[in-house]
Amino acid sequence: MNWSQFYQQRKTRTRPLIVAHRGVPVMQPENTLPSFALALEQGADALETDLRFTRDGEIVLFHDATHDRRPRRGE
Repeated sequence: MNWSQFYQQRKTRTRPLIVAHRGVPVMQPENTLPSFALALEQGADALETDLRFTRDGEIVLFHDATHDRRPRRGE
């Protein structure tokens, strides 16, 4: 769906638009493909995520400015 289609559909929607912020972080690790897939399976209309640039210009998908809450393997 592009922005023009979204704008037109917005005028005729009969229910709220459901946006999954970071997927379903209470059931899957946030900002992961499993979390996004679950959100869509549960009826989300859109996904919202957090992109950041690293010091060397790479893009990472992570909410926080530090890695303190970063998921560790096996957790």
